[in-house]
Amino acid sequence: MKLLIDLGNTRLKACAHGESLQLVGEIVDNHTLAVWLERNATSITVVAIASVAARESYQLVSSTLKSYLPSIQVFRLQYDAGLLATSYEFPEQLGIDRWLALLPFAKRGEAVVIDAGTACTIDVLSNSKHQGGYILPGLRLQRDVLAQQTAAVSFPRSQLGEVRLGLSTGECVSHGSLRALVTLANDVGEEFGQTVERASLYITGGDAPYFEGHLEAEKRPLLVFEGMLIALDHLIEGNK
Repeated sequence: MKLLIDLGNTRLKACAHGESLQLVGEIVDNHTLAVWLERNATSITVVAIASVAARESYQLVSSTLKSYLPSIQVFRLQYDAGLLATSYEFPEQLGIDRWLALLPFAKRGEAVVIDAGTACTIDVLSNSKHQGGYILPGLRLQRDVLAQQTAAVSFPRSQLGEVRLGLSTGECVSHGSLRALVTLANDVGEEFGQTVERASLYITGGDAPYFEGHLEAEKRPLLVFEGMLIALDHLIEGNK
């Protein structure tokens, strides 16, 4: 079984791949990774990590993997222009999670991918190349910043999926944050849909459900892991 670890800014997510990709729901940090490995280490044949976290977080996870899987090869996934090139002048500045989320569409050559997480990213794949994108604060980050910089405001969770005019300060913030992100995503989709016939929209990330009903995008909750599997298989094949 392949273990795929997505180490983000705020949490750790993992998928196991035997015959299919399965999200390992209880893994959210290094401690719960250790608990899971204690029960499942003997089933793991290879590990891949994609990390945008601080070096300390990556080193902590690496240490845990070495403790429970001392003889298992661990691959840290990196940008590879041979699989999918980017227009970035300095490709090392492209977040690995953004690159991986585009990788499943590399052969198709066209896609617009929205990753709605701590940050909301929108990336365009055209002519089989990453053309660039946008990075904005995600829904919760926008609300948190406003709450920190202004008088305390309540933000009920039920308001997160609305884009209508707000009828309270909390609604105005929550609805405005979502509407801004939805509008940008639709604009990008329309712009590239006019020039690229098959530039379909795809959405992933923890906040993706809040976009439902406001954005015509295909939901791909495991999109980054789909890309990880492609990148890992490429590395394994190259090491044979």
